[in-house]
Amino acid sequence: MKYILFPLILFIILICSSCAEKRVDSSSSVHVDTSMMSLKNWVPNFDGKKKMSENDKAFIEQMGPKILYENKQILKTREYILKLEHELEKHRRLSQHDIAFLQQTAKHYNMPFAQFHPKASQAVLQKQFDELLKRVDIVPARLCMAQAIIESEWGRSRFAKEAKNYFGVHCYTKGCGLSAKGVENPKFWVKSYPNAQSSIKDYMHFLNTMPSMKDFREIRAKQRSAGYINPERTAHGLEVYSGIGDQYIKQIHSVLRDFVPDNLSVQ
Repeated sequence: MKYILFPLILFIILICSSCAEKRVDSSSSVHVDTSMMSLKNWVPNFDGKKKMSENDKAFIEQMGPKILYENKQILKTREYILKLEHELEKHRRLSQHDIAFLQQTAKHYNMPFAQFHPKASQAVLQKQFDELLKRVDIVPARLCMAQAIIESEWGRSRFAKEAKNYFGVHCYTKGCGLSAKGVENPKFWVKSYPNAQSSIKDYMHFLNTMPSMKDFREIRAKQRSAGYINPERTAHGLEVYSGIGDQYIKQIHSVLRDFVPDNLSVQ
C-alpha cells in the first residue's frame, strides 16, 4: 500500500507546487501602477465654472489624471536631484552612480554641457544644479488642461482624433506626424503619438527643454522659490507658444477662469 501512496503524494505535491509557481509568475508579471490608480479617483469640482456639455466635462475628467500622473513622475526625479544636491553640500562628493544619474538626466533635459564632473568646483556644480532644477519641474496642471482645451478644441480637433496630439506640438521629419489639409509641401507636421499620455509627456518635455520656453521656466523658477506655482502667472511665459502673442495668454486665462477645475493641482 505504501508503494502506491508515495507516488500519489509526490504527484499531489508537484501539482500544488506548479499551481503556486503559476500564481507567483502571474502576479509578478503584472505591473500595477498604484499611483495612476489613485489618480483615477480624482473628481473634478466644477463649482463656480461656466456650464459645459457632458462631453466637455468628460474630456476634463479623462485628461486630469493623466496630467497629474506626468507631473508626479517629474516631481519624483526633481526630489531625487534635490536629495543629491543636499548630499553634495553635506559631504562634498557624489557616488559614480549619482553622477551618472545626473548626467543622464541633464542630457534628457537638453543640458549636455552639464557633466557634473566630480572634480568641478562647487560653484560650477551649483550652477549646473540650478539650471537642471529649472527644467525638471512640473507644468501647472490647470495650465496644462487649459492648453489642452485650446489646442485640441476639447479633444475634437482632427489632430487630437487622428494623431493623439492635444497641444499642437510640431515635428520636422517627414512621416513624424500629420500635415495640414491642402498643404502639398509642408515645412512641419503636427506630431503623432500612440496615446494621450504620450502627448502630455512630450508637451511637458517641450516646455521644460526648448530654448523658446526659457521665459516660462524663469517665471516658474521664481514662483517655485516663493513656494507656489501659479498657473495664471506662469501662463505669461507662453506668449511665443502661439502666433497670436498676448491674445493667447488672455485666452488661457479665460479658459482657466471659466472651465478648468480649481482642484486640479499638484505641487
